[in-house]
Amino acid sequence: MKKIAIPLLGATLAAAFSLAGASAAQASSLTAGTSAALGTAPSCISRVVSNNDPTDLSNTTVKLTNNCGQTMKVKVIFHAGADSACHTLSAGQVKTIGAMSVFSTYDKTVTC
Repeated sequence: MKKIAIPLLGATLAAAFSLAGASAAQASSLTAGTSAALGTAPSCISRVVSNNDPTDLSNTTVKLTNNCGQTMKVKVIFHAGADSACHTLSAGQVKTIGAMSVFSTYDKTVTC
């Protein structure tokens, strides 16, 4: 199979499936879940960020509350530090996630 380098993961997978003989619809349906999995978490996941100053030697924390009415899987993305693991939050559940580095700042919360 010939490889085509395309910078977007979904497009790369779609190209690979197309070259392998899969239809465009099959490739699209397989890559749709991939791209949606890392999208910004919906607004029903509330976020309260504390200590988001890299000059303050306290770790940044993010308090997440699932107000979506269903179980959601989310992770926190930090600048200048490791991202959190993927966390499963039941409806109504509250979870506080701390950065692993004192220099990390909050970037965003995504689905996973």
